Amino acid sequence: MEKRSIQGLATIMILCFHLFPFPTKGLWIGVDLFLLCSGYWISNHDIDFSFYKNRWKQIYIPFVFFSILSFFVKQWSISKLLSILCFMDFFLKQETSFLWFCPFILICYGLAWILKKIKKYQIIIYTSIYLFLSFFISSSLLFHLYMFCLGTCFEKKNVSLLAGFSLLFFICGASTIWVFVPILYGLVSIFPRVKALEWVSMYSLELYGFQMTLGYGIENYLLNSCSKSFSFLFTCLILMGVSILFQKGLKKYEKADSYYNVYCIMCLFF
Repeated sequence: MEKRSIQGLATIMILCFHLFPFPTKGLWIGVDLFLLCSGYWISNHDIDFSFYKNRWKQIYIPFVFFSILSFFVKQWSISKLLSILCFMDFFLKQETSFLWFCPFILICYGLAWILKKIKKYQIIIYTSIYLFLSFFISSSLLFHLYMFCLGTCFEKKNVSLLAGFSLLFFICGASTIWVFVPILYGLVSIFPRVKALEWVSMYSLELYGFQMTLGYGIENYLLNSCSKSFSFLFTCLILMGVSILFQKGLKKYEKADSYYNVYCIMCLFF
């Protein structure tokens, strides 16, 4: 089981965090839930050249598409577009950069081979490295990376160990974020399989991309004539529909390898 249900829940939480027109609290943990599941997925797959090739194509190519779409919609400069495509914008602005999660998850996958090689005492190693680096680096990206690493050594028996770590650090005055670590880990452990959420998880990248390029504009347009709740729900339906069509179109290009390869090359050298 690849934790698709919890990944779908995380996708919905992220969607609501960005577009829900009412005050929200705690929905940001959807990112860490998604990263836990991504790390778990890594632990159950072989890491070879084809793995990196497929991950790059499945994430970077849509990232290029959404960047070019925003270039026209938001009237960016060429220099800003190029900065985004080469990840310079991400390294400079981190979580405030455009679609920051795409370059970040690619970096996480880049570490997958190393993470797979660490077999014993993984949680202790990852926690120690995180605590050491946190003294020198003040960034939530470091915590996100830590959650991805925890996902690669996902086991129910580690919930109690993480709870012990969290309690110790919380008592010592560390960030309250530590309270969420065993909670998230435990939630992934017991969350049931829900087919509707698994279906949503299939379009997580597309939903993320379209909500950040078109979602705000659609919702603001609807808010002029509709209630907040209706505007949000209708926006989500539109984004889901566009995401499904986009993924189906991309799969057709994948089947016609020659056309898809041309498309990939065009995106890479735009």
